[in-house]
Amino acid sequence: MTQNLNLVVPVDPVPVQPGEHLPDPNPCNVSSLPMTRVDVAKPLVETTTFFEEQYSLVYSARGLQVDVVDVPFVINFTVAPRVREPGAYSRLVVTVRDAESLRLIADEGYNGIYGSAREKSIKLYSPGRYIVTLDGRFVDVRVMMGTEKVNAPG
Repeated sequence: MTQNLNLVVPVDPVPVQPGEHLPDPNPCNVSSLPMTRVDVAKPLVETTTFFEEQYSLVYSARGLQVDVVDVPFVINFTVAPRVREPGAYSRLVVTVRDAESLRLIADEGYNGIYGSAREKSIKLYSPGRYIVTLDGRFVDVRVMMGTEKVNAPG
């Protein structure tokens, strides 16, 4: 088994820009088609986790610098709202930025424009140095970062 070369380190200060407009993730309101059948002949995808942590966020943010060597790079996160009425208070925005320019590359989240699904992921297909920011209000979030490997069934 080869050693994973990806590296994750905390970032301080966290690059959060108050009031920053994030792009609409679905500007054309395209609905997704549910997958109804899994073809057994297709290769299986295996995720190797190299970072896993849980954070409690109450009007706070955490930043992580990630040096990505192996791609595709996957960020999976699971949100647990800490307030009974999640529509009223609990929110999370996960952003991925270029570490040098701080240009927004990808974003996903919980509540607001991101919807109420509690498990989501972001995939990046280019190696490089990124800043991953978890910006939340009244949520507990478990974040796992890893790489995917396709295994042909045999």
